Amino acid sequence: MSVKFTSKGLADGTDSTKELEFNVAGVTTGTTRTITIPDGDTKLYTGDGTTGQVLTSNGAGTTPTFQAAAAAGANTSLSNLSATGEQRVCQAWVNFNGTGTVSIRDSHNVSSITDIGVGDYNVNFSNNMANTKFTGCFTRNEDSQSSTGFKIPVSTSYVEVKCRTDATLADTSGGNVLVFGD
Repeated sequence: MSVKFTSKGLADGTDSTKELEFNVAGVTTGTTRTITIPDGDTKLYTGDGTTGQVLTSNGAGTTPTFQAAAAAGANTSLSNLSATGEQRVCQAWVNFNGTGTVSIRDSHNVSSITDIGVGDYNVNFSNNMANTKFTGCFTRNEDSQSSTGFKIPVSTSYVEVKCRTDATLADTSGGNVLVFGD
């Protein structure tokens, strides 16, 4: 197979009426869009559906098909997830300032933060977790040598996090906590 470049894109090397055109008119100025092709045969599906249809997977190893989109007003919110799906979304998160008087910048399912001491905080949940088998992480925004700790949960109503600069507990001006579980 041979391919040649044309003013429009690519064409078959022996039959120039077979062309592949790339149109990037809809890409925002200064933006790069990347198409990644997997290491294996693949098919691109475009334009085979009718208005209002979406490309739908039919399971691994089967060809996707165009099908009617969900009816307008269908409940696709996170609150409509099944019990197993709920464990896949963040149950609580917070972005806070832990220097001086602790303050929450933004959050979900976090009622308050208790300043236990320098670099040591309890993140209190608005709605308790179902058990103490949840997990999460604590990060901070400062550019310094630091470590953060998300303690093993001992309560369904809060999680304790610790922030250190080098080996010393230190307050953080940019703390972030994410919690996953039930």
